[in-house]
Amino acid sequence: MGGLLDVPTATLPETKREEDGYVLISNTPESTLFFNPETSFMLSFGIDRQTHPSFKDRSLGNTVKLDALELTYSFIKEYKLREFEVNCASDHEENCTHAGIRRRLEEGVTKVGEEGLFVVFFGGHGINDSNKEWALAPSDFDHTSKTCLTSAMLNECFQSTKCKAKHILIILDCCYSGIMASDITRDLTLNNAPSFSNVYVVAAGTDRESSLAVGTLRHSIFSYFLKYALVQKNSPRTLIPSGSLPLREVFEECKSCCNALSSLILSIDKDTQDLVLDKMTPSLSYFNPLISEGLEEEGVEEVDAGSAVRLSFVMELMRKHSCRPNPKLHTKSFEWLRSMVQWSPCPLSVLDEKGLLEDSSDNGRVLKAVISLIMKSIALIEYMHNKDNVGHPFTFLIAFVHVVATIDVVHPLLPIEIDHLSEACSLYCNTQKKYGVDDTRMQALLKDMKEMKDSQNSS
Repeated sequence: MGGLLDVPTATLPETKREEDGYVLISNTPESTLFFNPETSFMLSFGIDRQTHPSFKDRSLGNTVKLDALELTYSFIKEYKLREFEVNCASDHEENCTHAGIRRRLEEGVTKVGEEGLFVVFFGGHGINDSNKEWALAPSDFDHTSKTCLTSAMLNECFQSTKCKAKHILIILDCCYSGIMASDITRDLTLNNAPSFSNVYVVAAGTDRESSLAVGTLRHSIFSYFLKYALVQKNSPRTLIPSGSLPLREVFEECKSCCNALSSLILSIDKDTQDLVLDKMTPSLSYFNPLISEGLEEEGVEEVDAGSAVRLSFVMELMRKHSCRPNPKLHTKSFEWLRSMVQWSPCPLSVLDEKGLLEDSSDNGRVLKAVISLIMKSIALIEYMHNKDNVGHPFTFLIAFVHVVATIDVVHPLLPIEIDHLSEACSLYCNTQKKYGVDDTRMQALLKDMKEMKDSQNSS
């Protein structure tokens, strides 16, 4: 579930407030995070020992402690964060238990001011709890769900009304961190998180990869190269201004180094007894608000210079056809969309490489067909798993936004027009009708689209 771009479950479009309402802009994560160092805060946890006797690997030695200390120092020295706090189980046991970590996170969000960057580092064990949920292990983890740190628990803190951070950067250096990263951003998306912060999660690996350590480095491979990249990308020659973190460059530098070193490590598979590569590929997941709760409230004011304003008609329709609580897409729809960019060869990339996704290619017919067919598939998925919501206009509009976000990964800043929306809606409605779903509300949406299109043409 991890990866450089965990799309689309970790993706929601940003919004920008215009005089006549909200519009959607590019959903690509910012390559550089701009923030105010004076209102920023870093909170680090190095769970270098476990206290419960049932835990087999009760000590991680000095590796995790050094990771937490030196990564924090790099952020303070290179990026001038005003405040920081480092908690290691061997020194501050009370702050590294399940209750302690939660308490420090809840207090930590209050220390970040407006325009600030909140950095959270966790180094330790990643585990699969008694409920088969991937989680982080605090120092008092006893193999029960009551003592593990789940993505839902972490997100409660990040969604707090007390959190004023502009950006939240979570760094996970533990086994299975890629799954946790995806869970954090996925849960924020599926729960229509009210947070106005951009959330980025950098993880040591993808899916079920382990976090590897090498004694001669005195660090985990991931933390060592992340620290290296933080310094390299902030050297004088890069001319990075104060209050800015070139996250994409830092991540790519760290990832390439981790891939290179881990490619030298072989181990024996427990099941097959074959030699296998202990591959470790860092991942970057992200969540950008906001999609529903803030449609009628104050939106995100700052927009990347290169982002194109588009899809204003979608926001207009969302306001008109919204309801409380808003319907959500089923997880299966997100999995289907993610497969669009994970298949090899990627079908969208094949079409894009041939220039068929360009608006100038046969009047954009292939692009319209791609959007409509993906929307038809989502209609079927929602019919199978989410019948109560499949016929609601808001479900369709949310799906359309995520389809655009998915295609953006291959072909950024698509010139989406209302024609794309109306054609996709027609096929979506036909699919519903075929399976006996009441399409009364969807027909009302189609009527509104026709009126908007006629209005655009007349003007």
